[in-house]
Amino acid sequence: MKTTPESFGGRATLLISHVGGMVDLVALPLWISGLIASAHFLPQKAGALVSLYIFGVLISNVALAPIFMKVKSRIVATSGFALSALCFFSLTHAHGFPAYALLHFTAGIGAGTGLSCVHGTIGRSKNPHRLFAIVNIGVCIFGIVFFAVAPHLLSIMGVSVIFIILGSLMVAATLACALAFPPISAEPKREVYNGPIASKLSSRVFAFAGVAFMTAGQAAMFSFVQQVGLAHGFTASSIGLLLAGSAVLNLGAPILAGVLQHKLPATPVAVTGLFLHGVASLVICFTLGFGPFVLAAGSLVFLTIFSHIFMFGFISKMDRSGRMAALTPSMLMVGTATGPFLAGTVVGAYGYPALGMTAAALAWTSAACYFMAGNRAQDFVAMPVAIMGDAGE
Repeated sequence: MKTTPESFGGRATLLISHVGGMVDLVALPLWISGLIASAHFLPQKAGALVSLYIFGVLISNVALAPIFMKVKSRIVATSGFALSALCFFSLTHAHGFPAYALLHFTAGIGAGTGLSCVHGTIGRSKNPHRLFAIVNIGVCIFGIVFFAVAPHLLSIMGVSVIFIILGSLMVAATLACALAFPPISAEPKREVYNGPIASKLSSRVFAFAGVAFMTAGQAAMFSFVQQVGLAHGFTASSIGLLLAGSAVLNLGAPILAGVLQHKLPATPVAVTGLFLHGVASLVICFTLGFGPFVLAAGSLVFLTIFSHIFMFGFISKMDRSGRMAALTPSMLMVGTATGPFLAGTVVGAYGYPALGMTAAALAWTSAACYFMAGNRAQDFVAMPVAIMGDAGE
């Protein structure tokens, strides 16, 4: 099927594939809880397994992003998601930490390969901010369905049900990519941005670091939010309802980000969102009331998605080649890979209050990086140079 990033079929394919590649951001709490409760791993090892998956995403993205424009995206994305699906289904029959570790890492390699092609293609589209908002609607819809059915199934079937769900999603991404993955667009027609050109390196480094710190704080806090709630004395069913409700709320983040694209400057939005994320992390770990816990825990993913859509648009305008957009999985996974392991280590050594302080510090560091990126690039400036060098190199 012939598609483009602007056609319905092309956008549907990118949406499904983006959901598959970003599934860890949704599944983290139940994934970690399942590994602890039914697979009987200690918190540190459970966090390490998810970190290995995310590290696999990172490794494949770092390898693929510099050559993004040279590969056949349809074949590469299809193969990557197929590999990830095979690993997730194999995990339902795995035993012991070494087998779990190898399959988690390999599944991440496959997902990262597909996601690199997806984000690079979005970055080359006519309106990356809007298209990134559209594909994130898919993440939110999946989150609603996931938290509506997965907690109950997890209590019956154990962590295997998480692997079955994730494997099935990767199969859907595989089929979508094979049938309708859109080719990379030629140089897209975009608005021309005039203004002083910032340091080519510094603004991009701060943007990269900002996303990395953002996802580290998000993964650290969100992966243990269910465990924190249980430690506060809240019931598993009430926490499950909270997660399902927050998934519905999260659907508003990409819609709102798309509507406000030309009404709000990108980096101030991201700075504000990450400051609030840090506050929410502290409330989650220190509050004794269910109401404040609900408000704070329910806002975590919303703030992350909303802030990141604006930063993705900012990054795409700094680099028209699409290669820095193709590096988005690395920006995400550098942080997300360390988050669960860091959280497990902090919780094991110092408890949940220390986790809240750690997550807040990471979020506020991200906010500072976003501020520096926007300050040096005058917020929106067209910079036709990718993070790894000139596009023409």
